[in-house]
Amino acid sequence: MNTCKIIASLVVLQISLTAFGFRVVQYNIKELDSVKLREATPSEQLVAALNILKQLKPELLSLNEMAYDSPGVPNETFATNGENAAVIAKLLNETFNVSFNPANTGKNANRQPDGTFSTNPNDANWMKLVDHVNFGIFPFEYSTAALSKFPILSEKVIADLRWDAFVPNLNLENYRDAAGNKFPTDMELFDKNFTDIILKSGKYKFHVILLHTVPAFNFYNERGLNIVRNADQLRFLEWYLTGNSEKQDAAEISGICPLEKGTPFIALGDWNTDILDTNNPGSEVLRRLGDTFTYWHAPTPTYEGGFGPKPFTVQFDYILHSDHFEVKNGGVYFPDSRRKELGCNPVTEPTPEGFVKISYKKDDEDCFAFVSAPYYEAKVGSDHFPIWADIEFKK
Repeated sequence: MNTCKIIASLVVLQISLTAFGFRVVQYNIKELDSVKLREATPSEQLVAALNILKQLKPELLSLNEMAYDSPGVPNETFATNGENAAVIAKLLNETFNVSFNPANTGKNANRQPDGTFSTNPNDANWMKLVDHVNFGIFPFEYSTAALSKFPILSEKVIADLRWDAFVPNLNLENYRDAAGNKFPTDMELFDKNFTDIILKSGKYKFHVILLHTVPAFNFYNERGLNIVRNADQLRFLEWYLTGNSEKQDAAEISGICPLEKGTPFIALGDWNTDILDTNNPGSEVLRRLGDTFTYWHAPTPTYEGGFGPKPFTVQFDYILHSDHFEVKNGGVYFPDSRRKELGCNPVTEPTPEGFVKISYKKDDEDCFAFVSAPYYEAKVGSDHFPIWADIEFKK
C-alpha cells in the first residue's frame, strides 16, 4: 500500500482564478534568544529588528535563528515552553497563527558547572559546552518560526530523520567534529528541522516549506562535514518538492512523502550557500531548483558582515515558489547605505542629522564613519537583511 498516495488524497488543493495577494518576509534575526526577548529594557538589536518588521508588514513571516524557549533554558528563571514566536507577535502588536518547533541545534549541549546553559556563542569554554553534532551552545538555539495571517491547516515537522536514511551509502568515517571526534553514524540529516505547513485563505490551500540549513562552511575544520551536510539538506528539499534528487528518488523515506506533482508551495529560509557559488555542491542544488521553479528575485546578497567600508557580502536567504504564483514586487530590504569615512583618529565632527557614528577595525585600529540611520538600524537588527515578496496566485 502506498501510504504517500493515501496521505496526499486527504489534502485537496484548490486553486481559484481570483487573484489573491499577500506579503511574504524571510528574516534571520541573529541569535535571538529567550533572554533578549524578555529583557525589561529591549536591546537595541531587538528594537531595530521589530522596527524593520513593522515597516515590512508581513502576512507570512519566516524567522530563523530564534531560540525555542524551554523550561530551565538557559536557567531556572525561564519557565515557558514554545512561546517565543508568540512573544514576537505581541511585540509587533499583531495577531498571527504560529508554527514553531524546537530545532535539533544544541539539544546535546552541556551545562556550565553552575547548572545553567551559556548563551554566549563566543564563550571561552565553547568547546566543552557546544553540541558537536548539531551545533548550538544551548538546547533548541537556532529554531525557525512561521507567523501567518492565514489559518494553519496542518503541520509536518521532520527533525529526527537519520542522514543515512536519505543517503543510504553515507560514509562519515573520514569526518571529524571540532574536537576531533568521529560523528555518530545515526546522526540526523537536519541540524535544525524541516517543516511543511499548509495554509488556507478562502478556497486557497498551499504548502509553506520552512528550512534553515547548516552553513556550507566548515569553520576552518579540515575534516568538517558542513559542506556535504548542507548539500544533502538541500537535496532533501529538492526531493521533497520534485520527488527526485541526485541521491534519492524513492517514493517514500521513513514514512515521509514528497509533495504531489502540481502542488502549490512557497519554500523559504536561510539556505546558507550562495546560488552563484561554483564550489559548494549545495549551490548546484539551488540552481537546479531555480531551473524547475522560480525564485522571488534575481541573485542578490542578503548577508553583510561588519561596518567596514567593504564588507563581505553573500546571498544566503531565499524565497522559492511553484508556478501557481507570481511575484508582483519583491527584493532585499537594503536601506540607504550612504556613509562618510572619518579616518582612524578621534572624531570631533558633529554627527549629521539622519546619520549615526559607527566604528570598525582596520589593521587593529579603531576607525570611524557616519552611516545613514536606516542602514545602521538594519545592521544592528541582524547580519542578514530581510527579503520580501508580494505574491499572488496567477489568474
